[in-house]
Amino acid sequence: MTQGGLRAVGWSALCLMLLLSGCARSLVSPVAVSPSAQSASGSGRSRFFVRLEVRSSEALVDYNFSGKELSDWGPRLSLALDESLGPESVAQTIIAQVTLHRDREASVELSASPVLSSALSQRLVRSLRESAPPKTKLVDFTLRVVAKVGAGSPDGESACLPKLLSPHEKRLAELQAATLGQRLQILQAWSEQEVLPVLTAAMQAAEPDFPGVRGVGTLLQRERKHGPVSQLLDGSMLYWRGLLEMSPGNPLLLSSRLFLYLARGELDLTRLYMKPIYYFAKSDNLAHDYLEQLRDYLIAFYDSLDARIRVGVALHDESRFDDAISLYDGILRDYPCSALALYERWFAKNEKELRPGSAQAGSSLDEWEQVRSDVFRCNPMFEIDAVSVNEQRRQQMMRRLALRALWKDRRSEGEDYLRYADIALDLGEYGLAAHLYFLIGTGLSARAYGDRNVLAHFLYSVEKLGVTELKTLFKGDHQRDFADIDKQRAARLRGDGKLAN
Repeated sequence: MTQGGLRAVGWSALCLMLLLSGCARSLVSPVAVSPSAQSASGSGRSRFFVRLEVRSSEALVDYNFSGKELSDWGPRLSLALDESLGPESVAQTIIAQVTLHRDREASVELSASPVLSSALSQRLVRSLRESAPPKTKLVDFTLRVVAKVGAGSPDGESACLPKLLSPHEKRLAELQAATLGQRLQILQAWSEQEVLPVLTAAMQAAEPDFPGVRGVGTLLQRERKHGPVSQLLDGSMLYWRGLLEMSPGNPLLLSSRLFLYLARGELDLTRLYMKPIYYFAKSDNLAHDYLEQLRDYLIAFYDSLDARIRVGVALHDESRFDDAISLYDGILRDYPCSALALYERWFAKNEKELRPGSAQAGSSLDEWEQVRSDVFRCNPMFEIDAVSVNEQRRQQMMRRLALRALWKDRRSEGEDYLRYADIALDLGEYGLAAHLYFLIGTGLSARAYGDRNVLAHFLYSVEKLGVTELKTLFKGDHQRDFADIDKQRAARLRGDGKLAN
């Protein structure tokens, strides 16, 4: 389905390790440097240097620095270590974590075993800052340097205090200590200020052979704060063209959608798209690094949200409906886009009105249409539709219930994604369906979907979004294929045998 692979731009993070350490070794295989090695002034390598660790995404190097400014800092860093540690004679292991910023001088955190003296700590910080670490172009970038005086601490690096957290670990700890509303704000700020600028720059840096990817990068730089995500992307030929230009497994363009949802505080939609994108993503790219972090952050967020909803459900079960409704109101003040909290609030109100003697009996059923619209706006694949008002809604309700049968067996995980795509298509969720069919077509072997024409389903879904020109890039009788898909959809909605699975 793809029309070519998106090539890497700029020089790799591997070069960073080679140039900063002064030796030809891999970043993932740290280099031990003998204390008796030549000084920095003689070889460009510090006699105290042991290892360099990149604590931010390595792929950021390609977009976050200009030219050789980061590698040029290597010899200055080595010299700073030698000047600071040269007078020391006590065996010691020292970890210096240096965070480079865009608009201010570098931050330095130190950890050591034995604990650093005040004088040595001040000398290290001063020398490291005077080594003129480069500023970043887009976002903060953190490196960790491990150095040893003599043989180092007899207790090893694990004894170094205080423990230094990576940027990801710091944010995760911040999330876990925050309230639900604060967690939402932290994640929105992270997406808007740190992730989207990088993804946008990475797309704009694509080679001219990939106009779709470059165009989406420009579009997001200019318009990402305006309008719903679906309105911005789903009706854009540029977006779908860019998707076709991506190498299978590289979720760069797809991830921009996730982080747009996140920046708007639409975490239910973020999680909805995260599941398939993460499943089909390869691990050796910039976007996957962000997805790894996002996965941990979503777990922290939903741990807090789900715990509060469980309290509301318990209150409901005790017939304390007013207390449950009040609790859901509080959740929705913190996170207005919780489909589950919206539904549970309506459900508690409905149960309250069903009690004998209620003066408002039946009013919540009248309210369901508005609640339903809000629930499905937050999560279009929500499993429950409480009221069936016509045959079409009844059919869609049954398709929603079919979601509960998915992902029960890891051995059929790939096939479940195809069933998931079909359910999305039957519900009229064409944007999600298009993404799912694309990921299936580029990420699964043909035996996972048998004789299914996944490309036709992808093009059909995009067509339904109003992008009619994409199909012209592919040969075939598209009108015949689309007519067949219409028949298959109708059969599944009617529940006709095997097609309803």
